[in-house]
Amino acid sequence: MLFRPRLLGAVFSVLAQSVKEQIILQSARATKTINARQRFVTDKRKIPAIDARKPRIRHIQQSFSNSEQKAQIKGQRQEDVKMRIIFGLVLVVGMALAGFAVHITKGYLSTYQADLAREKALRQNIVKTEEIYIVTAKVAYGDPILPEAVTLAKWPVDFMPEGVFRTEDELFPQGADVPRIALRAIEPMEPLLGIKVTEPGADAGVAARLSKGMRAFAIRVDVSTGVSGFLRPGDKVDVYWTGNLPGQKNGEVTKLIESSVPLVAIDQMADGERSSPTIARTVTVEITPQQVAALAQAQSSGRLSLSLVGRDDDTVIGGVEIDQKTLLGIEAAAQIVAAPEERICTVRTRKGAEIIEMPIPCSQ
Repeated sequence: MLFRPRLLGAVFSVLAQSVKEQIILQSARATKTINARQRFVTDKRKIPAIDARKPRIRHIQQSFSNSEQKAQIKGQRQEDVKMRIIFGLVLVVGMALAGFAVHITKGYLSTYQADLAREKALRQNIVKTEEIYIVTAKVAYGDPILPEAVTLAKWPVDFMPEGVFRTEDELFPQGADVPRIALRAIEPMEPLLGIKVTEPGADAGVAARLSKGMRAFAIRVDVSTGVSGFLRPGDKVDVYWTGNLPGQKNGEVTKLIESSVPLVAIDQMADGERSSPTIARTVTVEITPQQVAALAQAQSSGRLSLSLVGRDDDTVIGGVEIDQKTLLGIEAAAQIVAAPEERICTVRTRKGAEIIEMPIPCSQ
């Protein structure tokens, strides 16, 4: 549609040139007619005077002059008719071209407005993005994050995760020679997050995975208390204590003492991407200093068992305690309390060889 204004301009230019040529042509013809009339009058004045006594010659001369004037008038009228016809045709053609131009311009404007509305709608639907760093190949636990393994990619701002890296200075603050280490496996085209990597130059050990204010504590386990080796770093477990309560003779008691405790390492392995089960001797959990003291006391006074918590399970559990009688469904026998015996106070007196015992109030 962009060529139509140029086409209309060319048509109007040709039309104007044609009208101009017609006007020049008609002007030339009119000038020629006027010159012819002037020559005729001049020639007429040059004719010698005719004697009034020769009426026939004068009559012939007048007849010739009248016929010539009539021919000239007739020719001028024909030229006027032709000019009017040409002017009418030019006017009709101009009106037709003007109407055609109006129609084309109207269609062009309608198309242009539709294109503008479509472009405006597309701009409103455009998702705002921002460039962040993503990995271009799979990164395993403990692998360094090198410049050739990452690239900038546009990511929707409305779905931007926390802890992304937007600039090279954020990702490599100390240069590419001091890279970060992956704390867990990262898939290709996955955003690089701060929670998945260490600080520049730091080791990918347990200390790098501990949150602020938290401590690592090791719990002794075996095949029965360690969920048959199906524990992995990143899982959550409930911790149960089994032992004898002080002052009670009802046998051992099992009680839930910690719930949803995160694991950070299995034996000396902190890689959470292990797929095969491993029978561990110790597991390391991430807990607060108060919980460290509680678990240390529980581990020294009894046995600890772990129970695996589901990935999406956020149920809060508390107050779980089972002893042998509750396990077997034995109800505690009712204890019969004997009524206190009445206290009798006496006093003994000797009369000769006889001893007499007399009751008296106990208040005395």
